Amino acid sequence: MYKSWRAGIAGETVLSVADPLHKFAANVRRMRLEKGLTQDALAQGASMDPAEIRRIESGRRDPGVRVLSRVASGLGVKPAELLDDVG
Repeated sequence: MYKSWRAGIAGETVLSVADPLHKFAANVRRMRLEKGLTQDALAQGASMDPAEIRRIESGRRDPGVRVLSRVASGLGVKPAELLDDVG
């Protein structure tokens, strides 16, 4: 079983590297950067608020299937690609 978080400085949530949510967040960020997109541009392409993209990339948002699909669409990838090496 994965340890999903631990308390950080001043109550900040810090994800474990082995956590599936952390891996998903890292995949989103890596793909966004590979495509040369800002968080704002990805948010626009995914019809989402930029703050939501920031929460996803920081691991503070555990998205459902609909959000996963929107992020994938904004990146021009299949949703399964965002889950590579997750879980």
